[in-house]
Amino acid sequence: MTDLREAVAAAWFESSALGKSIGFDHAPEAAKKDIRGLMDKLFKAIEAAGYAVVKKEPDDAMVWAACAAHDFPSVYMGGPRLGWAPTAKRVYRSMLEAAASPPIAKET
Repeated sequence: MTDLREAVAAAWFESSALGKSIGFDHAPEAAKKDIRGLMDKLFKAIEAAGYAVVKKEPDDAMVWAACAAHDFPSVYMGGPRLGWAPTAKRVYRSMLEAAASPPIAKET
């Protein structure tokens, strides 16, 4: 989350007049600390609202966890079969796409 926090903090700061003129890298350390604190509050508010900020593409640990959940008994026999990894990645992408799409109207 630190890389994301840093990227969002820089984008937010650089949208200001001061940020446009000096950039986040050259901002005073006190200002950077305050902005990072604001970003922490922002991400906590997102989480409190029931949302998660996640990567668009699953990393290796996420794929391993999905394979382990799908192939549970093999976890006790040396780990999950990673042959399910392409499916896990498709499922993950599909879920994100569905979450980002407008809700489908329910039939009445």
